[in-house]
Amino acid sequence: MYLLATHPDVQQKLQEEVDATFPNKAPPTYNALVQMEYLDMVLSESLRLFPIAGRLERFCKKDVEINGVFIPKGTVVMVPSLVIHQDPVHWSEPEEFRPESIIGSVQADNLRVPHP
Repeated sequence: MYLLATHPDVQQKLQEEVDATFPNKAPPTYNALVQMEYLDMVLSESLRLFPIAGRLERFCKKDVEINGVFIPKGTVVMVPSLVIHQDPVHWSEPEEFRPESIIGSVQADNLRVPHP
């Protein structure tokens, strides 16, 4: 809500999508919601700037080597999602709230993946 309140242009564009998707204040449906591309971009961009968790932890289930680095079975691997989401290598102007930036960061065949 804060990001929408401080970015009236984004709020207006999202309101236009809501009005077009639900004319005459029609009740929302799952099928209609999943078709709302701009809403998805706004939510993904909000989570990029303010992730639920600053890092993800995964338990290595088997010995593996990645790019010459050996990771033994049982190792806890930590992925710093907050740092990655603020990395200018993956995001132009990473500190800015720009829902459209999500489009350039995902693979064309999977628009639901908000990670580089």
